[in-house]
Amino acid sequence: MDVSSAKVEKIIVHNVGNKIREEGIKFSTSEALANKDLSELLLKHYLLPLSKADSCFEFFHESDINLNEIHNFSTKIFKNSNNFQEQSINIAKHLYSSSTHPNISGGDFIIILFSEIKIDDKSCYGIAALKIENKDDYLDIENNKGVLQPYEKTGISLTKIQKGALILSNVDIVYAIDNLGQKTKFWLDSFLKVIPLKTHSSCVKASGEILKSISSKINETSSSIALNDEIDSKIKSSDKVSIKDIKNIARNHLNSEDMDSVFSSISERYGFDLSDDIEIESKALQPYANKISKKTKIDDGISLLITSKTHHVEKISVTRTDEKLQALIEINIKE
Repeated sequence: MDVSSAKVEKIIVHNVGNKIREEGIKFSTSEALANKDLSELLLKHYLLPLSKADSCFEFFHESDINLNEIHNFSTKIFKNSNNFQEQSINIAKHLYSSSTHPNISGGDFIIILFSEIKIDDKSCYGIAALKIENKDDYLDIENNKGVLQPYEKTGISLTKIQKGALILSNVDIVYAIDNLGQKTKFWLDSFLKVIPLKTHSSCVKASGEILKSISSKINETSSSIALNDEIDSKIKSSDKVSIKDIKNIARNHLNSEDMDSVFSSISERYGFDLSDDIEIESKALQPYANKISKKTKIDDGISLLITSKTHHVEKISVTRTDEKLQALIEINIKE
């Protein structure tokens, strides 16, 4: 996605409260004005980060995708931008209807229509929806009859998007950010109603999580070292590693119950099936393998951390008595 030529076409701000606390909604009576300076800020601090969001999703509905509210309202804006204010009100109403958890804070709700976003050299429109739940304190200086007086003010930080989504007119991808939703998840699940998109990037991350989870379930030091060696060998011997390859390695160290637990939990977390035929480029998986190979468990509460790239744990022999634990560690030094 290329947003270097993007423009701000329309912007409107509403204030959406928490429905369960009956805080209500305050609608703007008209669109806001976006001058050159404001447009540059919106492009730099809102559109650009959203376009680079790691998390990609697609709209979802149990029976008919056209019944997904945000998909429906945004499509109407894309078809006729004169509907922008009307549909922004519908979007704000839907956000209010979705704000039924007691931990959801009310706040300003910004909706922006962008043009000239390029996907594969084709221009398209984009709608950004941003919820501001927290505001920051900052100082401003004012000239009061010759005295430069500092004042405390409250405003919206531009350094980090709290809750945001970017919807595009010509691709079925939703870029979303939720930095405040660890407890409620309402932004993704209830408001946008999206599910994770199965992309190469998400498959790489899921595979990395699988390696980490497999490693965490291994208690024996020798098995942990063997796992690291087998993963490293597979990555170095093949251009790609499949989910089936990872399962075959894991079976050497985990029972079937632990295997099912690892793959089902990560599949549920990422929202798509981790089928055996998914292939990951070895160079993309290598950093995740390196992370788990750096740390080797010696005993409960005791681990060995190797930070050098040229050192590799070859063997650890552990002897236990009632009073002490003795570990003999063999480290291979690569030239």
